[in-house]
Amino acid sequence: MNSQSALSFVLGHDIFLAWAAYLAAAIVAYLLLLWPLRAVRPLWLQFLLRGVAAAVLFTPALVQVSELRLLVPAWFTALYGVLQKADDVVQTSLMALVAGVAVALLLGAVQAWITHRKDEREDQQRRAAAVRHTRDSRAAPAASA
Repeated sequence: MNSQSALSFVLGHDIFLAWAAYLAAAIVAYLLLLWPLRAVRPLWLQFLLRGVAAAVLFTPALVQVSELRLLVPAWFTALYGVLQKADDVVQTSLMALVAGVAVALLLGAVQAWITHRKDEREDQQRRAAAVRHTRDSRAAPAASA
């Protein structure tokens, strides 16, 4: 095993552990974000904000480190690129973030639409049940008389 492949193996193993730790922390952060987002109304805005939060936390960007290409959280590489004034890193990271946010907004809009349709159906069923109940309660006294 030459030194480059040994470095690749060690770095790959460390990256796997780093991603495992990051994903665990990102899941906890996302779940903590859901708590205050429950208060957001209208519901479609809540879904869109959830999607944006998930996209920012979980979107990876491809970064070149020496001869290795690594996946790194896009928000992190964008921040690093801004601090280091590395425009190519910022551009790559922001493109990944924009794509992730666009997909999240689309999925959030679909989820909001499905939920809205489901709520409309439930409202129609409740109204129909109330009308039947009213009709039955009016008919019951007349039938007993």
